[in-house]
Amino acid sequence: MVSLPSLPTDSLYKFVAVAGLALFGIGFILPILVKRDMSEHSWRITTESDERIRENTALLLQIIRSNPSLKGDVERNQLLIEQTELVAQAENHRKKAETEKKQKSTDRNLGYLLTCRILGFVFAAPGFVLWYFRVQRYQDMLLQADVESKISTVKRT
Repeated sequence: MVSLPSLPTDSLYKFVAVAGLALFGIGFILPILVKRDMSEHSWRITTESDERIRENTALLLQIIRSNPSLKGDVERNQLLIEQTELVAQAENHRKKAETEKKQKSTDRNLGYLLTCRILGFVFAAPGFVLWYFRVQRYQDMLLQADVESKISTVKRT
């Protein structure tokens, strides 16, 4: 009968332990990056909306001042300004809805990353324990015996 080669359990335990540690680390690092990206996105949307409101209002006032036929019609000018502000508010509302949608997506991703942390711990802890108790402890004993024999050989000579 053909004998099957034994699995390299030393490498397997190390792989499980290191992979679990990597998953655990990713579960802590990525949420920081995701939250930073989300806050930058919110800030950018707010800044863009505020700038657009100022630009539209300034442009409208410039048009009113430069056109002599519009100067006397105060009621119409006020209506144009109010319409511009309403358009800007609608733009703000749309961007806030976009931000909320991105926030929901971010919250879902953070849930996945929490799962990643848990799985990382589930893999890393047993991987390190098994690696130490089934492999590394005996390698340490062999290394210690080898060093002691070399020391005793050096002392004899």
